[in-house]
Amino acid sequence: SKKPWAGRAAILVVTCHVAALAWLACVQSPTWHEPAHLAAGLSWWSFGRTDMFRVSPPLVDGVAGLAVLPLRPVLDPRQFDRPPQGRDEYARAGQFIADNPDMARWYFILARLACIPFSLLGAYACWRLSSALFGAPAGLTALALWCSCPYVLGHAGLIVADAHAAAIGVTAVTCYWLWLRSPDWLMAIVAGVVLGLGALSKLTLLVLYPLVPVLW
Repeated sequence: SKKPWAGRAAILVVTCHVAALAWLACVQSPTWHEPAHLAAGLSWWSFGRTDMFRVSPPLVDGVAGLAVLPLRPVLDPRQFDRPPQGRDEYARAGQFIADNPDMARWYFILARLACIPFSLLGAYACWRLSSALFGAPAGLTALALWCSCPYVLGHAGLIVADAHAAAIGVTAVTCYWLWLRSPDWLMAIVAGVVLGLGALSKLTLLVLYPLVPVLW
């Protein structure tokens, strides 16, 4: 309330960020990995399996698959309801696209749009932590840097875990720092949940577990 200009500027930056991600999600063709990630997410919800695309945890794939599931995509149980043989997720993804030739494009757009909130979470965490440490101008600067970062703009509108995991990692650190400043049960639960989501988004974020006691 003391700096209303900062709030208005933050809303403008976030609005432009979401608009850019949504536009990119709609106009870009699927990348090499995205069909496999989407197929893995649908396999999770349809057959209860999380072992497809085993090199990545299932959170982002699950969010993407959940967004597409109400449209009832065609899934061949012979392709998906069985243990993976090596790294055959790309072959299964190709079969998924072949089974849904008319709707596959829309599935990818919808799944990408469903993943954009991860980037908003990262933007909020950057703004929240920087504002608390150094004031409103620093918070707005951190927010603008996140929202204009080429890496974030290039990946936050895709069904891949990199930018989304980065957002959750920043949020986990921010929540933990807030708990250190105000150690109550509610903040402890929030920090613990976000820390767990980090491990579910990308294995790299397992590094947070040894770092948390060091920060404490």
